[in-house]
Amino acid sequence: MAFTYFYFCYLSAVSLLKADVIGFIMSFFRRIKLKRMKKKAAMEKMLADKVEELAKDAWRKTEELDSEYKNIYWEIYRIPWYRPFKRRSMKRNLQNLVYEYYKTQEEAAEMDKVTQQIREKSNTMYNLAEAEKISQQLSDKPDDINTIRQWLLNPPNRDKASSLKENKKKIPKTKGIYAWYFKHDSLPVPSNSYFKVDDFELLYVGIAGKSPESKGDLRDRIYNKHINGNAEGSTLRFSLGVLLRRKGSPLELKRKGIIKKRIKWSNEDYITEWICDNALVAWIEHKRPWKVEESAVKNLGHLLPLNIKHNKENLFAQELNRERESLKNKI
Repeated sequence: MAFTYFYFCYLSAVSLLKADVIGFIMSFFRRIKLKRMKKKAAMEKMLADKVEELAKDAWRKTEELDSEYKNIYWEIYRIPWYRPFKRRSMKRNLQNLVYEYYKTQEEAAEMDKVTQQIREKSNTMYNLAEAEKISQQLSDKPDDINTIRQWLLNPPNRDKASSLKENKKKIPKTKGIYAWYFKHDSLPVPSNSYFKVDDFELLYVGIAGKSPESKGDLRDRIYNKHINGNAEGSTLRFSLGVLLRRKGSPLELKRKGIIKKRIKWSNEDYITEWICDNALVAWIEHKRPWKVEESAVKNLGHLLPLNIKHNKENLFAQELNRERESLKNKI
């Protein structure tokens, strides 16, 4: 018995040590990845600055050419009639100046365009690096409310629902946590000091992946279930339908389907269009999003009126849940 006990302790210690070593190695490589991402973003920024300086030089040259053109233009009119050859020569110079002016102007405009593209690429890289940094912090401490708050107040990965509907590839196919922000006064929710991003207010936090074995991903949850889904597959769409009914929208909850009847709103397209007009979505990749969600809702539940799970202290959320159940029982 003693041998079995010690052998079991030995296996437990080895497994824990193995997990710690693997975790350390993964953390080490993620830190290297983050440094490389930041370095690439900095290099792109430096390149953008150089191109921008070249563009400024080109625009200065166009101003000089324009000034020179005006001087020659007025000099031509001051040439006496008996000096036609000089007039012809200056007109030729004027034509060359015009050609050089437009050529330089095109080059400057093209450099401005390239500068903008490089800056956008640099900003995207910085956002990815910032998202990776937050993801690493939450991987180490998934219940760190300060990091969660920091992410919700300034999410690096965010876009309007209308843009995501047009291009779903912007959303990664990995586990993670996402946040939904809506235009102020677009929904009948209690007045509160909600987190604001780009004139949108945070009202809901959700996850893609409820367990290590779950196959759910961010693209499926955000795009397929919430933006283009139905009340059966999306808690958010169910709640939005209830709140839009309060504002007078002619929505009715029904059960549709031949074999398996699913709960749907009478006009799911209306909700989709409303979401595209009024919502912004942010997301962060994470391997254990359920832990982040629980911590976020338990600590910030009073600012998340559309979150029902883990949010028993929010009276509005519980009232919304009762209204949802009442509607469901009537069909």
